[in-house]
Amino acid sequence: MKEINKEKKYYQEIAKRFFFWTGKGPFLSSKDMTLIDFWRDKNIPLNIVLEAIDEAFENLEPKALRKEIKTLYFCNKKVLDAYRRYLERKIGLKGKSVGKKEKFENALKEINLFLNNLPKELEFLRSIYEKGLKLIKMKKEEELEDLDNEVEFLIFYNYKDKFNKINENDDILKRKITKEIRKKYKIPYLSPFYY
Repeated sequence: MKEINKEKKYYQEIAKRFFFWTGKGPFLSSKDMTLIDFWRDKNIPLNIVLEAIDEAFENLEPKALRKEIKTLYFCNKKVLDAYRRYLERKIGLKGKSVGKKEKFENALKEINLFLNNLPKELEFLRSIYEKGLKLIKMKKEEELEDLDNEVEFLIFYNYKDKFNKINENDDILKRKITKEIRKKYKIPYLSPFYY
């Protein structure tokens, strides 16, 4: 049952991200479903696919042009490039693949380090990261992914005033802001996917 839920989530998250960028939905074409099957068969991790989709759309302007994209195949090259880089990084680890247990341990270390050096201006994240530590110890992956979404919201909400003329409905700008702040303060992800 868990395997079915994981597979379902893989398809749903990819569709959700694609629709986020294109404004389309709620159904993917059979061609798009076949492409997702291909990615799934190649064992491309969900986070790699999602990051590649973001990368494909982030610098695409104007907004009207994004709405012209009708198929996920627009993202395929970015997904395959991201997967290639991912495999190269794994080879860089001398063939040592990171297991689930190690991912949780790495996440635990990063988050503890982050909390121990938490800047005053990020104090609003303390309680959510402390909750994340508990969930990591209980190995609650889905809850950690939900918390990552909350972190994204909190980052945007607390920093939106620092950006001029922001439109709260501009999801792309929200994403860029949160990405920028995450990078600036080295804010770690809670989900073990990223480790």
